[in-house]
Order: sequence, then structure tokens, then C-alpha cells
Amino acid sequence: MNTPTPVTSVTAEDMKILGPNQIIDSLSALPVFRNNSTANGVLGGQNSGGSNANLHGIGANRTLTLLDGRRIVSSNRFGSVDVNILPGLLMKNVETITGGASASYGTDAVAGVTNFLLDTKFEGVLLKAQTGETFLNDGANKEFGIAFGHTFMEGRLHVVGSLGRNTLAPINTKDSLDKRPFLKHWGFVTNPNTAGPTYITAPNVVPTDFGNTTQFTAAATSPLDRLVFDGSGLFANKLAFSGIGKLNGGCNCQSLADANMSTMYQDNTLQAGYTGNTAFGRVGFDISDNTEVYVQGIWAENHQRVRFQNVALVSTWASRIYADNAFLPSSISSLITQYGSGGTAVADGGSKWVTATVFLPALESDFGGDHILDTGNKLTSYTAGLNSKVGNWSINAYAQHGQNYQVYDAYNLPRVDRLQVALDAVKDASGKIVCRASLPQFDPNGYWKDCVPVNLLGGSATLSQQGAAYISQPFKHAYALVDQDLAELSASGSLGFGLPAGEIFAAVGANWRREKFEQGTPNPADEYPALPDGRLLKDLGIGDGTRGIVPQYGCTAGTVPVAGGVPGLRFAASGFCGASNSSVIQFSSQRAIEGSESVKEGFAEFQIPVLADLPAVQRLDTNWAVRFADYAGAGQVWAWKAGLSWKLNDQIRVRATRSRDVRAPNLRDRFDQTLGGVNATDRNSKLPAPIPYSVIGFSGGNPNLKPEEADTTTAGIVIQPSFLDGFQASVDWYKVSISGAIAQLSGQTIVDQCNAGDASLCQYVLRNTNTTQNPLGDITQINTYFLNLNKEIYQGVDAELGWRKSLTLLGGGPEAVTVRVFATHYMTVQQLPPELIGTGGIRTRGPTIDNITTTPDAATAILGYRNGDYSVSLLERYTGSRKINRLYEESTVNAPTVTGNTTVDDNSLSAAFTTDLSLGWSPSKFEGLRLYSTVTNLFNKEPQISPGTGGRTGFGSGVAGDSIGRRYVAGVQYKF
Repeated sequence: MNTPTPVTSVTAEDMKILGPNQIIDSLSALPVFRNNSTANGVLGGQNSGGSNANLHGIGANRTLTLLDGRRIVSSNRFGSVDVNILPGLLMKNVETITGGASASYGTDAVAGVTNFLLDTKFEGVLLKAQTGETFLNDGANKEFGIAFGHTFMEGRLHVVGSLGRNTLAPINTKDSLDKRPFLKHWGFVTNPNTAGPTYITAPNVVPTDFGNTTQFTAAATSPLDRLVFDGSGLFANKLAFSGIGKLNGGCNCQSLADANMSTMYQDNTLQAGYTGNTAFGRVGFDISDNTEVYVQGIWAENHQRVRFQNVALVSTWASRIYADNAFLPSSISSLITQYGSGGTAVADGGSKWVTATVFLPALESDFGGDHILDTGNKLTSYTAGLNSKVGNWSINAYAQHGQNYQVYDAYNLPRVDRLQVALDAVKDASGKIVCRASLPQFDPNGYWKDCVPVNLLGGSATLSQQGAAYISQPFKHAYALVDQDLAELSASGSLGFGLPAGEIFAAVGANWRREKFEQGTPNPADEYPALPDGRLLKDLGIGDGTRGIVPQYGCTAGTVPVAGGVPGLRFAASGFCGASNSSVIQFSSQRAIEGSESVKEGFAEFQIPVLADLPAVQRLDTNWAVRFADYAGAGQVWAWKAGLSWKLNDQIRVRATRSRDVRAPNLRDRFDQTLGGVNATDRNSKLPAPIPYSVIGFSGGNPNLKPEEADTTTAGIVIQPSFLDGFQASVDWYKVSISGAIAQLSGQTIVDQCNAGDASLCQYVLRNTNTTQNPLGDITQINTYFLNLNKEIYQGVDAELGWRKSLTLLGGGPEAVTVRVFATHYMTVQQLPPELIGTGGIRTRGPTIDNITTTPDAATAILGYRNGDYSVSLLERYTGSRKINRLYEESTVNAPTVTGNTTVDDNSLSAAFTTDLSLGWSPSKFEGLRLYSTVTNLFNKEPQISPGTGGRTGFGSGVAGDSIGRRYVAGVQYKF
């Protein structure tokens, strides 16, 4: 608490109390961290297995993560570090520096710094074994490790190292879900009472526009609408409707009386399977009394295995069933012929159709086994350095190479290219059921001769083993590789002169850093439409080179065949068609991207004492820091900081900082590009009427981005009262204002702003020279790249107190009580959209996005008591009340009081408390031995109801908080 910048230091012992399993759990218990990403919080995403620190919710990519003051190679293209790969057994403490710290610690420290400090002088051997599970007998966890250190050659050579392994068992069986009756899939459903709020809260909410068997969607008045097949695929009836929700339109959902009336959520996952292995080694040698040289290595890997989605033909990925589908019962075929759509267009082949949806559960019992994503990181990092003392100056130099290989392995996932072909099943001239595209008039080359028509009318029950094998990919491997090289030289010490108040201390240095990124899928047949033998459709003339399959007459059916269309294929779901599709392996895109960035930095920092030993000024120190960074791609940028520390007396100190902090565009911001579909309407002034366009466009990386800049102010007070021995407290206010925050504009906004006169955006709207219908030329492509657009403001107050007191209370041994409290109050969490050209050509800023009402305050308190060999700690976590959705408004009537809001019956979450208990025993008769146990969520506090709004997987659990329940760990450590 002696620095002008707020710093929170947490010991390794406290870290284990805060989170007994993984490092990210410990950080998440500290209120200064908000929206940390965890292995379980990113189930199946492209950062799965990654656990990234996020200070004040400002962004993991704006939180600089260091190990012993040095950068660590990023775990992904987002620029964040997976903290669970760090050597936890040798962790000494963790320093959290809040407020901007770019000038002192390095660019990217807009939100602050998390610095993990290792005990590099560890002596002895430490063994650790830990196990645990929930009180419902699932979700088992295990941790094993060894740390060792020894000094040789009369203290000149020191070797230290550690090995560790951590595992978590998945919680994903129906039995585990049923044991948690609070998982009722609460949702906001359309209110049957049209005079009341638009949405009401209800349990057991399921979609009405899709389910686990095929369902038809049509106009609400059509006899086809909401026809649902049974498991046999032979009978279809109108979907039973409970009356709570809306069958067609509105929420497209209903609340059921009992969760067991639906099979929608039988494959849900509460906790992913996780395995992490870490190895660390360091050798230091004193070549003189003042100089140490060292080499250090980290080797780590982790894997998260999570159940992923099976066939998901819903929303923009919905399919079509034609009246001539060979699997249809004749009665349903007749209904489609009578009431279906189309039939007259050449693309329909003379048959009417109806939109069909189905969402197959992903189960271990499925053909081919469970549907799994295995994602994780493999990290290697090597450092060589020197620490020396020259006079009263410390010299530090090091060079480091790090590499992180992020794996993305998929097992038994659907191939949406073959699925589209296999769904269009007809009878050939002999009466055999075949894929329509394999008929000889469409497939003279026999490309689709092995196509297996699939029947999904009854869901998984009517999908044959041969059909499942045809539309599934047994294995897909993709990767993302980040390489980092860096070198730094720094020196710190007294300048040998100063002011009457004392000497001036300085730190100066320079560094160089280069990062390279490569991402891809080695087998192109895992990304692009291909036949089972691996031949790409584009190489056969029946593919257009995009990641989606294209029907014979195009994604939007025309009257003539299109280049790259598959002859005989009548339809492909819009989300899977052509450039709109992300990957032929459903929802698993890892696009081929590569790029590099390098930067040179120089920095200086000065600690200048100004006044001392005066009335009300025991000491007044100032801190000044500046850093210059020259990025090869993003240009040159300055960061600076001015700090003040005013010690009034031994009991009170006031501190404040003002800084300019920067974040350079990360590898994703600059290089990550995706080609997909974009819809926009051209309303340029030369048109008699607007023209809608559905075109392709690149989305994502922009190599011309500039660094984000943030102005940060902090002010606080530190109190150490003499009348309360062992007590200290601090309260710090912070405000971070980021300009040029990296964001994207929608395709429609880009077109509108170009038409309004913003020439800088017209470069992203590509037109041809055909002026027949559009005098400016038809739009052929709209690119929605990242741009320096927004402004973001974060403001709040952090508080911390600690107290330790030796006492005699129960007797039996030396006694002590410790108290630590951490708290954060959020005052401002705002995003200000960019200024856009409006009426009359005047630039105006859109409405502020204010997230303060959905951002809860938080606090964590640790109360510890030690009596001789025994210790006990209580951990209390507090999460403040908040709104569920900032655009929802609690009301008893339908009409909102604020334009743009939606009325609901309940939009609030009350404050919540959770208690953990830790026990320890270190028997004095067995020196070095410690037995311990921690019970998390001691009172088994159920999560709060937090209704969702549904999506392509239905409705989530509808709860906020701890959905796993009471659980324990028990372990033993032995140091000798």
C-alpha cells in the first residue's frame, strides 16, 4: 500500500482459500476482476480451455498478464494469457495493479496488470495431492504436484522446478442435471395477457419452432405450421401448446408444466472435462557476488473436452422438406402438395416444400459416439537472463522465446455439406430411395453415388447408422499458433543526487518484441465442401470455392443454374449456403490466417521526493513515467504517467495518478478475417427507390488499425491507525476513458454512411460498373472490418482492508485472527458509439450504451483463525443486485415508459451471498506436513432465477450464480 498506483497483493495461501482448484478461480473471487473467462465459461468456443484475467471488466485484452514482471506468450489471437498454465506450486503471491499502467509495465496495460510472482529461491521438496467432488457425487477434481529447489556450490548455483497436474471431470449426464432441480430453464416468454408486460418469467421453457424431431414452420394459418413428427417419423400432429408463451411469433416458445415433458436439454453440460499439466524449471548461477545469470523454461498443456452440438437445422440453418421426399408418409406429402410453398420455380423440380427444423441431441449413445470438442493449449517458453548489481544500480537483461499451440479437435460432428445433399431424398426409377443429386441426369460422373439419404423426421430414432456415418466427420483438427520473441534491458537505482527531501531514483530501459500468428485447418476437406474421399467440390466444378455448398440454382434460387452449384441440389439452408457458411464441420470454423507484428519500446521512470518532515507533510513523493512504442504496423505511440504520494503522518497517506495508456491492436484485430454473407439496402440519392442487396463481405481484421488510447485517473487514501495495531485500509477511485476503441460497424451502417458523405467508409462498399438499375453501380461486396470507432468509460471505487491480531481466546497454542476484505463499487460502465452523419450532414453520436445497471458491485471477505497446529477460514462472497437486461423495464402494463425498451414482469436479480469454509492442520510432530480441506458453497446456496430469451440451442439454464452446488476438496502437502 506504499505506491501511488493502487496495488493488491494476495499470498499463495490466500489464493488457495479464494479458489482451491484453479488459478482463475482465485482471481475470480477478487472483486477487481469481472467477467474473467474460464474453461467452463467458453464451452466449445474458439478460446475453449483458456482462462483469462479481466480487470474491472474492461477487457482481458486490456489486462497485461506478467510472470515475474515479464510478458508471457498469448494463448490465442485475442492477445490474452491462459493463467491456468502457470506453475501454481511455486506461486509466492499475485500483485494486481489497477488503473492504467502502460508507462511503467508496458503497452496493453489499459485496465492494469496482473503480475504472478514465483519463489525462485525455493528450498526443499514440496509434495501435494488433492481430490474432491460435489456433494452430489459428480464433477470430481484431482490435483497432484511436486516442487523442488536446492542450492549447490556453496550457494552459487540454485535449481528450482515444479511439476503439476490438475483434472476436472465433466458434469453432463441427465442424472447429474436431474439432481439439480433448480435448473428449470427459466425464460422470458410472451405474455398471454396482452394488457400486461410483453414478457413474463416462466420455468421449463422450450422453443415452439424446433425440437428433437422434425417440425414444420409455415404461416400461422397454414395446416402445416407446427406439425411435429413423433419418434417413428410416420405420424405428425400439431404441437401441443400450454398457453403460456406464443406458438407462432413472439418468443416462439412455451412454458411446460414439467421439465420431463421435453427432451430438449438432456445433453446439456454444466462442467467440461479438463486436464492440465505444467512443468517449470529454473537454474541460476552467481558468477560473482553481484551478478546472477539464469535460464528458465515453462512447459504446459491443457485440454478441455466438452459435448458439442449434433445436427442443428434451426433459424437461418433451417432446412426444407419437399413433397416428393421419399421418407414422408403419404398423408403429409399430400398436405405439403396442397398447402406448401413454391413448386412452380424451376429450382423446385415441380415439387412444393415446407420449412423444416430439427435439433438432434448430442448423446454418448449416438452412432459414432459422443459429439466432442477437445480444445486447449500447448505452451513452451524459454528465458535466459542476467541480474546484476553495479554500485547502487540494479541491471536486468533477458531474452525470451515463447510459443503457444492452441488445438481445436472435433469428434463426430455433422458435415453440413453432405447433410444438405442427403436430406433431399427421392425415389429413383426403380423405386429405391436415393439422394436427388445422385440421379443420373444430375450426376453423370457419379460424384454422389455413395450418398446415403437421411431420414430425420423422427430425429435420432430414424437416423440410420449408415446415414449418421455419411453426414458426420469422425475427426477434425485445427490449430492456432502464436510465436513470441522478446528481449529487454533495464536498469534502476539512485541518480546520486536529489532534492532536500531525498534522493531521486530512476528506472530506464528498452525492449523489442515480435509476435507471429498462424491459424488454420491442415485438411481443406475439413473446411470446404468435399466428397467422402476428400476431393473438394470446387476442384470438380460443383463448388464455388466458399465453405458452403451451393444448390444448382444458387443460394437465392434463380431461373438458371449458377457456376459452382451442385446439379440436382434444390436447397441449402441460408446459414450453410455458399459464403454464408463458416465451415463444413458445423459451427467449427478455424479460418486460415497469418500475420506478424513487432514493436520497439523505450521507457523511463523517476521517483522524486519533493517535501519531507513538514507539518501535515511527513513525506511528499512524485512518480513520473514515460514509454515510447514504435509498432511496425500500428505506428508510434506514447504512454505516460504522473503519480503523487502524500504521507500526512504514520497513519494517513493520500495517493493519485494521471496516465495515458495504450493498447495496440492484437493479432485478431489486425489479421482475423471471415468471408460471409452481408445484407444491406442501398438508399443513395440517385435511386428512385431503395435496392436491397445480399452480397458477400470480409469481416474482422484491419491491418491499418491504430492503438486504443485511454486517459486514466486514480485517487485514493491509505489508513493505518495507530490505535488499531495490525490494521490497514485503502479506498481508491478510478476512471478510465478509452478513445478509438476497436469495434465494427454493421454492413447497413457502412452503406448508409458512405451514401451520406463519409468517404472514409466508401472504400468498404464495392460496386461493379453495371448502372442499369443503380446509377452508382450494383453493390457486390461490403466489408465490415474493425475500426477505431467507439469511446468507452469505466469508473468505480475499490476498497481493501486487512487486520491481523495475535490474541488468547481458546488457548491450546499461539492464536491469531486475520481479516481481509476486498470490495468494488461500479459507478460508470458506458460505451459511446461513433459519431455518424445524420440529417443535414451533421455528425451526431448515437445513444450511449449504459451497462451500469447490469454490472453488480462485489465484495469478498476472508476471516481466518489460527490456533497452534489448526487453522480455519471463512470466505464470504457478495454479489450486488442488478438488472438482467438494460433494455428491459419492469412493468405491470404493456407499454414501456422509455422508447426502445421492452416491458417484463421482473428484470432484477437481488444481492447474493455465498460462503466457503477452509480447514487446515499442520501437526507440529510432523514438521512440514499439512492436511487441509475446503468446502465451496458451504450452505449449498441455489443460484437465482435469471430468465433468458432463447437461441439456436433453446433456452439456457435460466439461473445466475453457482449452478454446480456444494463441493469439497481435501488434500495433503508435505515439505521437507
